[in-house]
Amino acid sequence: MQNRQQVGGGKEPTGTINISENGSYNVKNYAEANVNIPNDFNVKAGISNPTTGNTFKDFITEITNINIGSLTLLTSFFTQYSNLKSVELFDTSNVTSMTYMFYRNLNLEDVPLFNTSKVTSMLDIFTDCSKLTDASLNNILAMAANSIVTTTANKKISKLGLSQAQAVRCRTLSNYQAFINAGWVDDLQ
Repeated sequence: MQNRQQVGGGKEPTGTINISENGSYNVKNYAEANVNIPNDFNVKAGISNPTTGNTFKDFITEITNINIGSLTLLTSFFTQYSNLKSVELFDTSNVTSMTYMFYRNLNLEDVPLFNTSKVTSMLDIFTDCSKLTDASLNNILAMAANSIVTTTANKKISKLGLSQAQAVRCRTLSNYQAFINAGWVDDLQ
């Protein structure tokens, strides 16, 4: 079912698309769109606009109301959402892997404090996420400290995908000492 709204008069088109079954959905008429996807629907990353070549995820700036159900692997879940700026907190209490979860989200700024109590892998979770706020970096330090990553080689700030400039900022944040006390290493000094 699709609900499209065309806006004229030089305004940027906006609209809502409700995805309820497999098929093609036309998003090329929108500069911005709300996309409603049921919890049990699997969206494949290859969805694209044949005119511009942009993928569906190139248009997403914010993700809210997420329910991942019983998923335990969020590996590459939000990889390369080029305009994603923020993600709302959702239940990750059963998640065991967040590897590459936000990989190459170049505009990502806001990351909530996810429950990482069962997470064993966070490799490159924030690689190339250069716009993260200090509040997000502080949450990332707490997420790492609260995880159960045990492989020493992976318990390094660089393995989270953070840059040297971000590591410098992390050293001034309130969760940095808990990060170090949990056995993580700041290898970007």
